[in-house]
Amino acid sequence: RYVKTGMPLAPTQAGDTWSIEPKMTPKWSMGIPKVIELLSSDVENGWVDESGNTQNYTSEHLVNAINIVLESYTLINKMNGHTAALSGFQFRSLRDTLRGIYAGGVSTLAIVAGTGSGKSYGFQLGALVSIVEERLAGTLKTVHSIFLYPRVALMADQRESLEGVTGLLDHINLRLPENKKIRWVTDGGSMLTTVDYKKLVVDWELEGKNQPSVSKVIKSIYGDPKKCPHLVFANPDTLTNRLMNHDAAFALTKELKNVVFDEIHLLTSVVGARTSGVIRR
Repeated sequence: RYVKTGMPLAPTQAGDTWSIEPKMTPKWSMGIPKVIELLSSDVENGWVDESGNTQNYTSEHLVNAINIVLESYTLINKMNGHTAALSGFQFRSLRDTLRGIYAGGVSTLAIVAGTGSGKSYGFQLGALVSIVEERLAGTLKTVHSIFLYPRVALMADQRESLEGVTGLLDHINLRLPENKKIRWVTDGGSMLTTVDYKKLVVDWELEGKNQPSVSKVIKSIYGDPKKCPHLVFANPDTLTNRLMNHDAAFALTKELKNVVFDEIHLLTSVVGARTSGVIRR
C-alpha cells in the first residue's frame, strides 16, 4: 500500500493503492522560425565549448537542410491541427546532435523525458537534418542512421508515424530533387522482404513470383547503391544477423553517423550479451 497524505488514491484489483499525480509534460514554447534562426546562427558563427574554444561547423549545406526538415515539420503539424513548436529539450537535442556530427560536440546523448513528451522527435530531427545535408552534398550513398527498437511492433509503429500523407519523411522528400531523396527500410521480422523489397525492387506477389530468399533481398537492397537505404529501422537481433552478411555489413557501417536506441532497456542473459556485442561492433 502506497499512501501520500492529502493525495487522491485509486485502488486496483490486486488490492494495492496508488497515488494519482498530474503528468509532467514539457512546454512546446519554441516556435520553428526561432529554432531555425538559432540553429542557423550556430552554424554560421560557430559555438563556444566548455573550454572556451570556438567550434566551427564543416558543412555548407547544413542551413538549407535545417530549413527543409523544420519547414516539413511545420507543415505536418498544421495538417494534424497542431501548432509547430519544439520544447526546450527537443531543441537542445537537435542542436547537440548537429554539433556532435559537424562541430566537435559530444558524440553521445541520452534523452530522458516522460511518456508522450516528444522524445522521438528529439532524436529524429537531428538525424534527418544530417541525412538531408549529406544527400544535398552528394556524399551519402549508404546507411547514415540506424534507429534500434526492442520490439518489432514498436519499430513498425515508429516508421508508420513518419510515413504517408502526414509523415515527416515523405514531406521532406517532396522538397528534395529526385536524385537527392532519402530512402529508408525496416529491417526486423520479415518487413525487409514483405514491405521494402516490394517497394524498392519488385512486387513479387503482383508479378506472381515466389517470395525471394533473404540473401537475395539483402543483396538487392543493401548491395545496390541505387536501392541502399540511408535510414534503417531495426532491432538488435536482426542487426546482429545483418553484420554477418558482407553486403549488409558494408552498407551499415561505411558511412554510419548515428545509432539511436529507442528506448533504453535493461537486457540480461543471452539477449543482453548479444546486444552488447553488436553495440561494440
